[in-house]
Amino acid sequence: QFHTSCQFAQQGMDLEAAIDAVASADVPDASRREALSTVCKLLRNIIASPSQEKFRQVRRSNPAIQQRLFPECFALLQAAGFEDSGDLLVYRRDVGPDLHEASETL
Repeated sequence: QFHTSCQFAQQGMDLEAAIDAVASADVPDASRREALSTVCKLLRNIIASPSQEKFRQVRRSNPAIQQRLFPECFALLQAAGFEDSGDLLVYRRDVGPDLHEASETL
């Protein structure tokens, strides 16, 4: 079980619940693996280049994002610290242990 003293809550879902939702989503295993790989890459890009604004934004309407991620993945990104801003999910927090822990948990 994943626990942390920091709160990973966006819209009432913590990180563990968001991961469980992705794991139990009604999608093929290959799609789930690709989605989790994409979410990991999005998080690790922020960790590797925290000052790059392009890595701090995920446009829901981006065709590659639409192809790779399903709705539970967006909830997972929000649980990891992204904020809903219309078509964009934006990571506005400082990069710290919470983001590292989220990326390592996946």
